Amino acid sequence: MRSQSLLLTFLSASLATSSSSPFYTEHQYPFIDDDATDDTTAAATAGTGPVVSSAFQCDLPPPVAPSDGLPSARDLFTSEAAIRKQVERHAALVRVPSICYDDLGDFDKDERWNVFYELHDVLKKTYPVL
Repeated sequence: MRSQSLLLTFLSASLATSSSSPFYTEHQYPFIDDDATDDTTAAATAGTGPVVSSAFQCDLPPPVAPSDGLPSARDLFTSEAAIRKQVERHAALVRVPSICYDDLGDFDKDERWNVFYELHDVLKKTYPVL
C-alpha cells in the first residue's frame, strides 16, 4: 500500500511539472520556459520543457570550518621537516626492488616473491604504527 502511495505522489509531481498537464501552472514552476530554444536543457528536463539557467538556483550551506581543536593536516604536513621526512620514507620504499610479475607462481614456491619480505621489513621499520 505504501509503495502505491509513493508511486501516486511521484506521478502527480511529474504531471504537475509538464506544461501540457492540466496540473501545471507557470507560477508554481517558474524555471520551466517552453519558449527557450536550448536543446541541451530541453533534453535534460525530459519533456518538461527547457530549464532557464538564470532562474535555477541551488542553495548551498556555508562551508564548515573545523573547530575540533586538533591541528590541521596543512599545519602538520607542510613544514619543511615534515616534507623531508616523507621523502625519506618514500625513498626507502622505492629502493626495495619489489617488481610484481604477471606470471608469479605460489608465494611459497616462486622465489620472486622473496623481495616482498624485504619490502615488509622496510614498511614495518618506516611506519611502525601501521
